[in-house]
Amino acid sequence: MHDQSQTQRFVILHLALPLLFVAPEVINLGVIFLRWDYLVILYVLLSFAVSSAQNPQPHALVWRQATTLILLIYVLCSVLMVMRLGAGSNFMSGVKYASWPMKVFLWAVGVWFVFVLLKAGAFDLYRMLAVLVLMILAMQLLELTFPAFRDWSFRYYPVASVDRLRDLGYRARGPFNGYDTTSLFFVLTGVFFNEFARQFRAFRLSALGLVLLSCVGAFLAARTGLMLIVLYLILANVSRGILLGGAGDVTVTTLGGDTATLTLAAGVAHAIRVKRVHATGTTATNIVVLW
Repeated sequence: MHDQSQTQRFVILHLALPLLFVAPEVINLGVIFLRWDYLVILYVLLSFAVSSAQNPQPHALVWRQATTLILLIYVLCSVLMVMRLGAGSNFMSGVKYASWPMKVFLWAVGVWFVFVLLKAGAFDLYRMLAVLVLMILAMQLLELTFPAFRDWSFRYYPVASVDRLRDLGYRARGPFNGYDTTSLFFVLTGVFFNEFARQFRAFRLSALGLVLLSCVGAFLAARTGLMLIVLYLILANVSRGILLGGAGDVTVTTLGGDTATLTLAAGVAHAIRVKRVHATGTTATNIVVLW
């Protein structure tokens, strides 16, 4: 029974959720359009509402005040966008596109509850995002290499400006409603995988490989996303300063790639941007690198 529950948990987290994310948003039943992904997330929310409280697990996701604030900002953005719409025949169409933050809200809260119910943690999120990145990148490659698949994507993943986006044949968006949105998705995954590599050294190589794939996906969608990832990686891997517990010499590799030995005082945050602190040639003690 335990093995069966573990298998079900694995399928839900690492296969069902990514498939649900990339599946077409709207299914035409002939009479109505069924947004079945919303219904699934609603079911999850209701299931959590009637379930007993779950005990927190190691590395489990924690709901914080900042989480609530971010979700409220998304809801407020959606409301403000609807309020700015003018009356007319296109009002409901405008509401459809103006309310896109609500889908982000539903997905963020719904997936969080899935993770809580299944007692999932950071490693499960890592694997789920890895599967999602591979799936979306595969869709992008199919868009660029098979015109029939590209036509299919415009049919089942509708966008507002079809003619304009069709002309951008050198870009690929996957399941998203625009190239910039796809690019920003890969920016977020790139940041996540890089931070994961820094915190969990055992996964460093595979996580950095996923960072590279995120860069490729961002490049295929919009060059701006790739620039953001590169800028983040530069800033994330170069220190903002050095603090010493004991004064002495510190041998470092600077942002420009030069190796230098600096004599620094203790108890002062030195605003020095370095990529590496070398053990050889360093006599200072209790070194704290500020990122």
